[in-house]
Amino acid sequence: MLAISSHQVLPPLPKGDFEAFPIVFLRHPIVRVRSAYLFEWKIQLGLSEPKGSFSDYVREKLDPKNHGPISNYHVHQLSNTAYAGDTPKHSSVPSEKLEKAKAFLLELPFFGLVECFQESLERLHFYLKYHFPDLQVVNRQVNTTQDSAVSLEHKLLNIRRELGEALYGELLDRNKLDLDLYKFAHAQFNAVVPRES
Repeated sequence: MLAISSHQVLPPLPKGDFEAFPIVFLRHPIVRVRSAYLFEWKIQLGLSEPKGSFSDYVREKLDPKNHGPISNYHVHQLSNTAYAGDTPKHSSVPSEKLEKAKAFLLELPFFGLVECFQESLERLHFYLKYHFPDLQVVNRQVNTTQDSAVSLEHKLLNIRRELGEALYGELLDRNKLDLDLYKFAHAQFNAVVPRES
């Protein structure tokens, strides 16, 4: 048995003389930006405080020369059509990229949402228990940068206040595809009838 974990693994799903059990989690794209800031500009650098303000980070990462690490990141990653180590391939048409990312989510036997983490873990256990009966799926918070007890709405409000209307509006605009994908994923997630009590 081999497990691979990465923020950068791309579809399509692997094929071969083996069985794969993909585990994909999506996060609200705007909250993800805040998490990326705390990780990249604090934790990754080993600092006690971030090296600059959240606004500084967003302005820097929205610069086109940075290849959009906080601009429609999920849709970009999940719309890849290349396989087996080839250079990633994406449609140049935004709506086609979004539809490809949605189709990939629908193809998965399981995906979770960070904002519904405990319920996602319960579904993950259901998904894996027949193949791995001894597997224990446990909610342990490690390498976290934000308080999971704070509601999504409150997190978004705090981000809006911190960035200001203009920069927050630009961040929303640059994540229209990701916001659409998240809304779609949330609807799909909530449409699943719980199969375990």
